[in-house]
Amino acid sequence: MLSVGSITTPSGAMPWALFTPNLVKNGPGPLVTAVETTLLGKPLLVRVALGGILGLGLFDYSTDGGVTFTLGLTLGASVLLGGLGVTLNFAAGTYVLGTTYSGSI
Repeated sequence: MLSVGSITTPSGAMPWALFTPNLVKNGPGPLVTAVETTLLGKPLLVRVALGGILGLGLFDYSTDGGVTFTLGLTLGASVLLGGLGVTLNFAAGTYVLGTTYSGSI
């Protein structure tokens, strides 16, 4: 086992391997997961800005507790959040306006 800070990985695994933080859904709609290559220690808030299916709906995200948002990204099966090393994976289904997903990255 290799320990890096509070993270323990199996022997031989890279400490910068992929981490999958749990995102808590608040509202109806499919699940969203996040995969990251680094632990940033920041809150992540994702909100559905325009309901719909993948390719048609829109979402916004914040990494400062909802003070500021990056706006109007298209819902897709996998969406890279620019510069953060975080990819959001959106499950197939119909996303509902106002549903939020929160966690720590």
